[in-house]
Amino acid sequence: MSVLHFPRASVNRGRLSEPEDALFSETGEYNGLGVIELRVVGPSRDHRAATRACYTFYMEHTPLDDNYSHSEICSEQAPCTGRLRTPR
Repeated sequence: MSVLHFPRASVNRGRLSEPEDALFSETGEYNGLGVIELRVVGPSRDHRAATRACYTFYMEHTPLDDNYSHSEICSEQAPCTGRLRTPR
């Protein structure tokens, strides 16, 4: 099992950038770090247990001045309420 900290994990969209673009910093603060790849296949819902809440995960394009490919992984409790939720 892998864990990804929420809310709104910061990522670069692969179709808009190269892996090393995720480490760009004018101050070099990310020097020596690496990049992981997450494959997205479409909307995903977590229905593992009836006692757990169900979440929908999606990408939101949030470009920065120096990084057009910047996006965030977001989640909403299903059924979608329009309010951001942090999975527990």
